[in-house]
Amino acid sequence: MENTIKLIPTENDSDLYYRYNAQIKRQNASLVLDLEERTLKAEVDYNIGNSISGRAYHGIDLEWTIPALKVNSLKELMEEVKDLCIQILNDSKVEHDGSNWRGYLGVDAEQARDQVEFIIEDYQGEEYQVWDAADWLCEDNTFVERIGLTAKTTDEEIEKLVERVEEEAKEEGVAVEDVESYLVTLRDNLRDDEE
Repeated sequence: MENTIKLIPTENDSDLYYRYNAQIKRQNASLVLDLEERTLKAEVDYNIGNSISGRAYHGIDLEWTIPALKVNSLKELMEEVKDLCIQILNDSKVEHDGSNWRGYLGVDAEQARDQVEFIIEDYQGEEYQVWDAADWLCEDNTFVERIGLTAKTTDEEIEKLVERVEEEAKEEGVAVEDVESYLVTLRDNLRDDEE
C-alpha cells in the first residue's frame, strides 16, 4: 500500500471563482480525487447545472463541492482530508469493464469518502469575496471621477474601465460582478442628465 498523494491547491485566491456571463450563479468549486494519478486537486467545475464529467460518472474521479476558498484555507482543508484520501486510494481500483474504465471503492474507501464529505460540510475557511458592482463601486463616492467615466465615454472605453475595476478589486481579494452593465447604466444616466 502506498501512503502518498499529491496535493494540487490553487495558486491565487481567485482561482476557484468563475461565473459564466449568461449565468446568475458562479460555478461550483470542487476537490477532485483522481484514483489513477493519486492526486487531490482543487478546481472550478465548469459543468453547468447538475452535469458531471465522464471521469466522475465512471468513478475514476471523486468530486466534492467546496466553497470558493482562498489559498491558505484551501491548503488547510486539503491537509485535513489528506489521510482519508490516502485511505480511499488504498482501497480503490480502476478497471476496464469491457466498455469503459471505471473506479471501484471498497468498504473502507466508501467510509473514508463519507468522512471527507462531513469534514467539507463542516469546514469554516476563508472564502473569496464576491461583490455586486453597485455595492463595490459605491464604497468610493469619487469612483466616477477617479476612473474617468463621463457621458461621452464610449463602449470601447467602458470595456477598458471594466478591466481596470476588476483588476483593482482582484488586488484586494475580491471579485466584482456585473461591472460592465453597471458602468453602462451610469454612463447612460450621465447622458440623460446632460439633455
